Amino acid sequence: MASINCADNINYFQATSFRVIIDRMNYGTFQFFVSRVSHPGVQNAANETAFPRVGTFPLPGNTMSFGELSMDILLDEDFQTYTELYEWMLRLVNAEQITPAKTRNSDPIPTYADIHVVALSNHNNKNVEIRYKDCVPVGLGDINFNAQDQAIDVVSFPASFRFSHFEVKT
Repeated sequence: MASINCADNINYFQATSFRVIIDRMNYGTFQFFVSRVSHPGVQNAANETAFPRVGTFPLPGNTMSFGELSMDILLDEDFQTYTELYEWMLRLVNAEQITPAKTRNSDPIPTYADIHVVALSNHNNKNVEIRYKDCVPVGLGDINFNAQDQAIDVVSFPASFRFSHFEVKT
């Protein structure tokens, strides 16, 4: 009888079972308030090669491009989650105009940071880790204030990051 190759673990991943990890010393508030992560797509554009009487034939490309890592982040009432990312973005564009940010050990805060998204198993154990290397924030979305809301909702804002590449570790 032929053997059937099948995955050993047939449990489905639950979208709420994840954790975000980033440099805790410099971005300690941000990592605990992430409510949604959107893993970006990957493209490997095919090179179209022309053949007489056939047309074009796609050959595998030699470069990969990644979309942006997007997150929705809950806003705390002191705006620390927003401020951490906003100041990171300011350091990227105003290096000469602002004093360098210092960490507790007086070293400058690094420009790039690795972001780890950890997928948890159905028993809340670390199962798969996606490491986004050399991340920088490229967008902070709107924060909506609304005095006419009847319900007390938690406010969140979107943030997006670019990165050099990612690794999937099981």
